[in-house]
Formats: sequence, structure tokens, C-alpha cells
Amino acid sequence: MKQHIRPVLLIITFISIFFLLCFPKLALAGSKEGLMLWFNTLIPTLLPFLILSSLLRLLIPKRHNLWFMTGLGIISGYPIGAKLIAEMDTKGPKDFFLSAANNPSPMFVLILVGQTTLNLGGERYLFMATLILCSLLSAFLGNLFLPNSKMLPVEQNQASSEPLLKEIDNILLTSFLTITKIGGYVILFSIFSEFMTVFFANYPTLQVLLAGSLELTSGIFLL
Repeated sequence: MKQHIRPVLLIITFISIFFLLCFPKLALAGSKEGLMLWFNTLIPTLLPFLILSSLLRLLIPKRHNLWFMTGLGIISGYPIGAKLIAEMDTKGPKDFFLSAANNPSPMFVLILVGQTTLNLGGERYLFMATLILCSLLSAFLGNLFLPNSKMLPVEQNQASSEPLLKEIDNILLTSFLTITKIGGYVILFSIFSEFMTVFFANYPTLQVLLAGSLELTSGIFLL
């Protein structure tokens, strides 16, 4: 599989470098826009929730209850929700719970999308509830009509013997690493989004569809 993907990625990389060299002003503008989006919006919106949700998972003991872990996964957002379900030491298919827990975090939906982007008031909670209900419905339909997949084994986290303060330090470090990775993706795809804004200036709907398919946050802000 990797051997088939490598040539495609190589071609995409060369094309991207070509566009960066031919349109440096667009690349710089997109990079600045992505950086400011990450610094001014994503860090204050997502970082506190990343830290607190990780602390919640640390303080609440693991239970062999898929519904409990699914609820915790919905609170944490993806990819943490999927990871929590995959780590559960239970028999039987987990596809339903995996699909139900693999959603954007409530902080992302309520603050970034609902309040900052769409300027919603109390309706943003209805918006969040609608997304959760849709994910549960899609999980139910998928479990009903699609065959259960075989999940790859996930490394189980062993109980840590480190002091609580040391574990909290590790949570802070991991949360900052996660938000930094998110910033890298946002900056990269904001450059592509800037190219689409110029090249498809007469097709605003196509701009949103292409940008949103590349990176969720950039597509949201184009709306």
C-alpha cells in the first residue's frame, strides 16, 4: 500500500514546490493567514480543552464499558475518541462505538464553529446536539448494513507509577505538541486554500468545498 502512495505523494510534493516558487506572494499570504488563524483562534480555543480533557482521562479510571468510554471520547474529540475505543479490552465489534466517538470536540464545535464563525447564541448547543445525533445515526446505519471491520491492535497504556504532578507535566507537553502539529497542518493547507481563492475566484462554492476537504478549519473560515 505504501509503495502505491509514495509516487502520488512525490508528484504532489513537486507540484506544491512548483507553485510555491511561481507564486511566492500567494504562498506568503496563505502562510500568514494560517499562522494568525492558529495563534489567535485555535490556541486559545482548543489548547485549554486539550489539557483539561487529558486531565479528565488521567483522573477517571478506565472502565470496561464502551458506552462510558464513548461519552468520554465525544468530550475529548477526535482522534482521542477513536483511540480510547481502540484501547478498550473488550470482546466483540467496536465499529458502532468507534464511529460514534470519532467527532470534533465540543470546544471546537461550540466556540470555534458555533460562536466565532457562525455567530450563534444558544443555538450552538442545538448545533452540537445535531452533530452528535447524526454521528450516532450514521454509526447505527453503518453497523446495520456494513460488515464489521477488523481493528488493528493498539498499544495499551500501562498504569503509570509517576507522581501526579509529573503526569500533569506530561499532559501539558503532549497538549502543546498536539496544538503545534495542528498549527503546522493549518498553515500548510491555508497556503493551498489561498491558491484556490485566487484560481477559483469566480466559483465561491467550489472554493469552500475544496478548502474544506483539505483542512476543516480553513474551509470553515471561508464560509
